[in-house]
Amino acid sequence: MIAAVEEFKLTQCFAELEVIADKYANAENISMNVQLKDKILVIAEKYNYLYKQVLHCKEVGATPWNRGGEGCVWSRAHSRVSVVKVAGCSLSTLAENAVVLEDNPHTKEFALYTANLHKLSDKYAVYNVEQVRVGSLGATHFTHGMACAYDEVPCDIENISKDGRMNRNKIFDGDDIFKNTILTGVEYKIMKWVIHAALPQLTNIIMSALNTTTQISEGELIVHENMTGRQIWQANVH
Repeated sequence: MIAAVEEFKLTQCFAELEVIADKYANAENISMNVQLKDKILVIAEKYNYLYKQVLHCKEVGATPWNRGGEGCVWSRAHSRVSVVKVAGCSLSTLAENAVVLEDNPHTKEFALYTANLHKLSDKYAVYNVEQVRVGSLGATHFTHGMACAYDEVPCDIENISKDGRMNRNKIFDGDDIFKNTILTGVEYKIMKWVIHAALPQLTNIIMSALNTTTQISEGELIVHENMTGRQIWQANVH
């Protein structure tokens, strides 16, 4: 592992990315995080440290440090599926957030974390450690929500469930794009694991930037929960 990281540090890709990492570390605020994220992805792709590939949702795990250490929360995953069911699945919107990081082949951190989630609650999807290849840097909860839909886990959100479980037929009804993303997969931008191993702050930039754009896109329709736990829809006019 050390040899691979040290080899990466000798590349032009590392040199250019290190400039961005230093700029971020010395910035007084993170207002430019979206722009920096774009630069990181362009540089990584230019030097073949980022590639694109279609992955099934069961190949995409979560990172334990998502949302400042919150990780993956099943209630958020379920609500994302419900939101997309109402709005319709948009590949262009998903593509903006479909950025993942290769799991470290030596530690399998993302695979182990994600596979253990189901031990906390049966409302999480079931993952095979050997199947998880990457960890999501954007759309973490929606990606896990797709896996929950694939497994038809216990759920009581009316528009995506039947008889107390997520229901594929109900979720897929009228939305072939949503059906295809869950059953077949999504094209992801995949960053090689050595980038994070050498410059972990870059991952923070990408995740914070994608959270920013997600919050903006989700401003059109948000989910609220009343005191009884029943979910209601409300347009966000702000």
